[in-house]
Amino acid sequence: MKAIILARVSTTRQEEEGHSRPAQIKRLQEYARRKDFEVVKTFSFSESAGDKIRKKFEEVITYLKTHKDVRVLLCENVDRITRNFKDAVDLDEMRKEEGLEIHFVQDNFFINKNATGNQMFMWEAKVFLAKQYLNRLSDDVKRSNELKLEKGEWICKAPIGYINTVDKQGNKDMILDPLRSHLVVKMFQMYATGSSSTQNIKEEMDRLGLKSNMPTPLPLSKSQIFHILNNPFYYGEMRVKGQLYPHKYEPLIEKHLFDRVQE
Repeated sequence: MKAIILARVSTTRQEEEGHSRPAQIKRLQEYARRKDFEVVKTFSFSESAGDKIRKKFEEVITYLKTHKDVRVLLCENVDRITRNFKDAVDLDEMRKEEGLEIHFVQDNFFINKNATGNQMFMWEAKVFLAKQYLNRLSDDVKRSNELKLEKGEWICKAPIGYINTVDKQGNKDMILDPLRSHLVVKMFQMYATGSSSTQNIKEEMDRLGLKSNMPTPLPLSKSQIFHILNNPFYYGEMRVKGQLYPHKYEPLIEKHLFDRVQE
């Protein structure tokens, strides 16, 4: 029977604790040889199991739906393949309707269209536990972010005019961007005069060479300029989900200039 391998990690810690993708692939290849499965494709990726960012998982599903001769999916355990109920439903439909057979090598069981009640109980229980684990991770992230906000630490990418930094001890910080910070100040000053529109400011920033702080820097759009002019971060407060928190970083402008711009 033709089979595919799915190897996934979601954290660096998993890579370091013997669950690296190469280690998973080796174990699954050995299992395939013992079962006389022909491995025709290997999917190997590193990503979280959150609903919004499992693009690679969708590639696996699409491959199985378009290659009807491949009816075996090999993975280490249930939480390598799914941590949300939508994925579990999709896989279970393929098991019942399309004859997909899924082997969880480390968990030491498999399911197919003829799965016993005990096998299905193991599958459903492990899906539930995997989802609970993801929920706990999400709660941990929320608590960590709340603590950072209380300490005045920004939890996202540095806004234009600042740079994310990491010291030798691995502590994250943020400093003023020597290439962009003075141009951000100039934007506020121009708009505060009442005689410059966002289009005027864009033209001036393009002339001065201001670009975004993305991996591929591009000139700022008018909407980006509008966002900057409405961002309280530049005078000393972080806006998160509509709530303001004082931050610990060096402000770029005085609050009275920000208020003038808002007016």
